[in-house]
Amino acid sequence: MSDDEKIAQLKDSLAHHYAALGTDQGQPWSASLVEILGGGLLLFCLLVLVIAAWLLRGKNVDSQIIKKMFGLTLILCLSAFLMVTGYGQAQLTPIVGLFGTVAGYLLAKDARTQTDISAAPQAPPAPPANHL
Repeated sequence: MSDDEKIAQLKDSLAHHYAALGTDQGQPWSASLVEILGGGLLLFCLLVLVIAAWLLRGKNVDSQIIKKMFGLTLILCLSAFLMVTGYGQAQLTPIVGLFGTVAGYLLAKDARTQTDISAAPQAPPAPPANHL
């Protein structure tokens, strides 16, 4: 058996396997299941964002914390959504790389320098306790 015949036999075997699964291109999930999972995931992410906004309402919170919380939540939700919808590795790799870059930017250390921290007013030291 030549190499071309083996390749043709493998292609036929894969086509038969995919036909038995009832899907095309090797996607193990049906289109309706992907729609349900994707929609449910987006609704869950929206619910998480609404709960986070509700918990932060009326509180004096630093804007950096808010940016980090909402940014990371969106990155995680969109990454999970893209994985569920079945993008291939070639399409997903640069997107996840970009999300990683944004997450690294959001989680970077504060821009405050050591001089800013040392210039902050400090409480006077406590007097020593007298022990009898």
